[in-house]
Amino acid sequence: MADEQGKFSLPSLKTEDWKIHLVEPSEKDKLPTIEEWKEALKHEKPKSNIVEEIIPNAIGEFSIASGRTGIGKTNLLLNLAYCLATGTPFLGLNCQRVSVSYCLFEGGKRNIDERTDKIQLRYPPTEGYLRFSRIQPENPKALLDKIERITYGSQVIILDPLRYLVSGDYIKPRDAIQFLKEYRGLLDRKRAVGILAHNISKPNPNSLIEPGDVYQLKGATEYVDGAISVLLLEHKRQSPSTTDLILYFAKCKEAQREMIPIHLNYNYDKLEFEVVK
Repeated sequence: MADEQGKFSLPSLKTEDWKIHLVEPSEKDKLPTIEEWKEALKHEKPKSNIVEEIIPNAIGEFSIASGRTGIGKTNLLLNLAYCLATGTPFLGLNCQRVSVSYCLFEGGKRNIDERTDKIQLRYPPTEGYLRFSRIQPENPKALLDKIERITYGSQVIILDPLRYLVSGDYIKPRDAIQFLKEYRGLLDRKRAVGILAHNISKPNPNSLIEPGDVYQLKGATEYVDGAISVLLLEHKRQSPSTTDLILYFAKCKEAQREMIPIHLNYNYDKLEFEVVK
């Protein structure tokens, strides 16, 4: 209201006036006390990990395996797929045996067949827990629809690489965000956990990628922000050998301990990643 000089002021309210607008919440609507919350937590079944520390059994969540083109991400993920399908430890990390679907969009079929022949020699029989196909890329929307149809009953879905699944330009934030919305919807409907392969690089190809770079490099940020864990495979610093690799745990949201990088020797003949002690 305006006073005699034309200035506006708020009417004064008595305590009784505003108190009547406060509604006492019912007991069920109140936050629990810390003691009540801790007691309830005792009866909640803890979530299991699909891969110890790095991939929780959390429906709708996804992890990323990243690194430069040709570093060995696909072979690393193929080894991980066999570990998951057989319950074999992955680079010393315990794995839960789960059903896995692996959809690969790059590479010749004969070459991939030879790779899987070499890798499966080191693992027990998958007994139907691992389903695999080399799929010809097509329209991203049609490709996602196809993946949803053919991955029935899978607890883990591995897509390699993600760029074929993104409508538009996969390194543009708007297109990446739209894809992630569709992708997480797919995982929720499938009641599955996802793993994506993602090619990243620095403007200078001779410069090594650091773990912190995954939050800054063009084409990585949106995917990294949405992921529950991010692995980065890179060459070992100050090593002339291309078989000396480092697996960094650039992001492990659910890890209960500090994840130390793993020094690997990549055996090209066996397609095996041997942990260097």
